[in-house]
Amino acid sequence: MKLKSALSFLLLTAACTAQPLVDSWTLNQGQYASYWQNTNGNPNNPSFVFYTSNTLADVSKVCHNDAYVWVKSDGMTTDMGQFLNPGAPTAQNYTFVFPRVPSVPTSKTISPKVGAIGMLTNGVPIYGLSNAHYYNGTNNNGMGVGTWNVEVYKSEGFVLDATLGAHPQMQGAYHSHAKPYRLYESFGT
Repeated sequence: MKLKSALSFLLLTAACTAQPLVDSWTLNQGQYASYWQNTNGNPNNPSFVFYTSNTLADVSKVCHNDAYVWVKSDGMTTDMGQFLNPGAPTAQNYTFVFPRVPSVPTSKTISPKVGAIGMLTNGVPIYGLSNAHYYNGTNNNGMGVGTWNVEVYKSEGFVLDATLGAHPQMQGAYHSHAKPYRLYESFGT
């Protein structure tokens, strides 16, 4: 009976101190970021080479106070790729800030279609649905947000890597647009 009570107390204490927003990040364990790059830039006949960078992979630091959690990452992980676009991932020096106690806003905010809208647990940014190309009702346009935006996964999903649904942009910012299957597997979900 005493053992059962002690175990119940320990489990209850652990549950009360669990901090998923602080404790669920994949912290760097001394591994370097690595990736497969399509060196000829041709998506129809790719030639992949494996590179290991001198940048540490995953989340480098997590800090918090009662109100916020700060997560620092270079936006790179181990074994990125194989993506078909010619870009290569480079370190980005991100710091994301998350509220410890999120609240429902009084007015709705539309999620941005372009740029970072979140972060995967390994420190790779999640971008919006669009690749910044759009149709304005008359013609196709380059970068920006317009009337009808191009959804990345539907229009160019074949260039994303199969493990994180991600690719680097031409400036080297590796980011995800789709389901990160490898992360799902690592958490047993």
